[in-house]
Amino acid sequence: MHADMTGEEWDDGELGRALGIGILVGVPLMFLIAVLLQFQVAGEVKLLHAAGVALLPAFFVGPYVGGLFLMARSSSRHEAHGATTH
Repeated sequence: MHADMTGEEWDDGELGRALGIGILVGVPLMFLIAVLLQFQVAGEVKLLHAAGVALLPAFFVGPYVGGLFLMARSSSRHEAHGATTH
């Protein structure tokens, strides 16, 4: 982080780390949730079909879900840092 940055600005490394963790954690998590929901809702579903359908929410929503918590934590840390420096 640069010395002249305020607590409200984001470092590119933090955003990249949040996206990376979002991909690593969120995609498998959303895949598992989507497969389990299909078995609950549809009942007799073949695993291969359920896995195929679960890929869409996993790839599109997974990075957001996974990175949400890291972004929220970083945001609160930035706000706390900004409150102490102003």
